[in-house]
Amino acid sequence: MGINKQKLSRIAQSADLAPLEEFVGYYGIGRNTASAYCRNGVWKATKIGRKWFVSISSVMAWEETQIQSEAVEGAFN
Repeated sequence: MGINKQKLSRIAQSADLAPLEEFVGYYGIGRNTASAYCRNGVWKATKIGRKWFVSISSVMAWEETQIQSEAVEGAFN
């Protein structure tokens, strides 16, 4: 008995989650890097079967810290 993909999709959408692959493409980072972010808690994520689902709000917060750190680096250069 497998996981119902439609049901899984509804759960992910209602829980502020998106598949890891969406962030890999959007940020232009490798799948291994993105998976490491999930495993190491950089991004809040849950693994269902073999797929990672990432909290959209946690990625948005991470992105904000990246923007802020780039601004600070730019101020000192």
